[in-house]
Amino acid sequence: MKHLMCIFSMIIFLAVPGFTEPRTVRVGAFNFFPAIFMDTDGTVKGFYVESLDAIGRAENISFEYVWGSWNEGLERIKSGAVDLLTSVAYTDERAAYMDYGTIPLLTVWSEVYVPLGSDIDSILALEGKKVAVMKDDFNASNFIELASNFHLSVTYIEVASFDEVFRVVADKEADGGVVNSTFGVARQREYGIRSTGVVFNPFDIYFTAGKGKNADIIRLLDKYLEAWKHQKLSVYNQARQKWSHGNVGAIEIIPNWLKYGAALLGFLVVVSSMFILLLRQRVLKATAEIRQKQELLKESEGRLRSYVDSAPFGLFVVDSEGHYLEANPAAERITGYTIPELLTLSIPDLQPPETVEQDMEIFNALKVKGESHDEFKYRHKSGERRWWSLTGVQLSPSRYLGFAQDITARKEAEEKIRLLLSEKEILLKEVHHRIKNNMNTIKGLLYMQSEALIHTAAYTALKDAENRVQSMIVLYDKLYCSDNYRELSVKNYLEDLSVEIISTFPNWEHVTLESKIEDFILNVQFLAPLGIILNELISNCMKHAFAGMAQGIISLSIVRREGLVTFSLADNGRGMGRRKDGQAGFGLDLVRMLAEQIGGTMKIGTEKETRITITFNS
Repeated sequence: MKHLMCIFSMIIFLAVPGFTEPRTVRVGAFNFFPAIFMDTDGTVKGFYVESLDAIGRAENISFEYVWGSWNEGLERIKSGAVDLLTSVAYTDERAAYMDYGTIPLLTVWSEVYVPLGSDIDSILALEGKKVAVMKDDFNASNFIELASNFHLSVTYIEVASFDEVFRVVADKEADGGVVNSTFGVARQREYGIRSTGVVFNPFDIYFTAGKGKNADIIRLLDKYLEAWKHQKLSVYNQARQKWSHGNVGAIEIIPNWLKYGAALLGFLVVVSSMFILLLRQRVLKATAEIRQKQELLKESEGRLRSYVDSAPFGLFVVDSEGHYLEANPAAERITGYTIPELLTLSIPDLQPPETVEQDMEIFNALKVKGESHDEFKYRHKSGERRWWSLTGVQLSPSRYLGFAQDITARKEAEEKIRLLLSEKEILLKEVHHRIKNNMNTIKGLLYMQSEALIHTAAYTALKDAENRVQSMIVLYDKLYCSDNYRELSVKNYLEDLSVEIISTFPNWEHVTLESKIEDFILNVQFLAPLGIILNELISNCMKHAFAGMAQGIISLSIVRREGLVTFSLADNGRGMGRRKDGQAGFGLDLVRMLAEQIGGTMKIGTEKETRITITFNS
């Protein structure tokens, strides 16, 4: 009987959970106050810990906490150094090496915190700032993506825990820090920092185990969480109330759909607020830019108006019908009308009646071409006919701008000059006419005297003098018929003169003139000596070169190259060495003297033909 009692007692001892060795589960712990944290006495505490202790007592499980940073916890679950992690947000990357529970521990969101004195109150205010984040944290990665979407330039400071994030912000080593809402609400006063109101990214956090390991523990935790969350006085809810708010009381159970809906609504409100804030800032910026541009435009208009008002020439703006729309003070001075008076007038009102149709044609041409420049008369308010120079440009199909200058004084001066020039021309013509008449008188006297001495030695000298006078008569005759009394065409003068000289000799029918004279203009100071030179040389040829010859040829060439004039006359006669006198007489001396007078040089060639060449600069 004693043996049976011993065996029965042993069976009962083994069957009761409290009498069996508890199962040890290692939990990776990090500072996530008030859910799980290490107290000043070195003990891991929090409402996660109290909840797991209750499960451990009921299920004969000993939960051991392996303390470290969040990042160390991730490495330990990978290596198998811990069996369980808390507060894990879902990502595809983490799902590759962890199995998640199905019931979330909490629904949290990310939030940005700053020092109490900071003026940062929006996501855009973080441009160019330093932000502290926990390494490999889900909140951190979502904030980095959010800042990138807003094209913000942010410098990130990575730390090991949320406590480090708050410490860096409190010490002002960073301008702001990102943690989840549960930690932030519980610890912000302790660190003397505040929330910016920038919240984003609501998400669930779960228990996780290593991939393919401790699946029974995950299922067990899900079972307890699902039951506790729907019990007002459950261990989980009472512990959460105590550690989050400092007292124990009932926590209202909110259905999951309502929590998710509220979280979604909150997220939409945050996004809408951020969008409205961004839109408001852009509107303010655009408004400031518009105001700045308006101020600049006003300033520019003021400067332009001062330029227009102080311009020395008249400015008019007219419509397509010619009605004056705008004018400046200079327009008042030019026309004699005030600006209000001008704005009641049109273009025909300022034009003389006798020319109004012609003047309107100028305006019509402006409308076709888009620009014009003309000088014509206008009618001053006093009734006086005056002259103005008017330049017009088209501003638009219905607006035209005119720049006017009174040129009456210039026109009157030009008219005086024209009259003086006309009088001078008449006077010069009269002088040339009288000189020509005097020369004809001299020529007639020489002719009469030579006829009286026809059989004497003086006859030849008188005929030469007569021919020289004739060359001057031809020159003055050409000048008299020309509009220019200082210059004349070389070809026009010397071709005609050479023919007249030859025709005065009895043997002219037996002499051929070959001339190559370029057509260029020379001053009378060169033409008069050239006419006498031509007369002397042709006369010399006609008298001496062709004696005893049936036919003679005189070649005349005058060209100009780069200002250098070359005068050349040749004959195919007997040559100077075979003439009766054998020496040059007065004629050649006169030619040489006249060549020097015009700054030229004379050369005589007698190899194949007698050629005299004179060169000078014109």
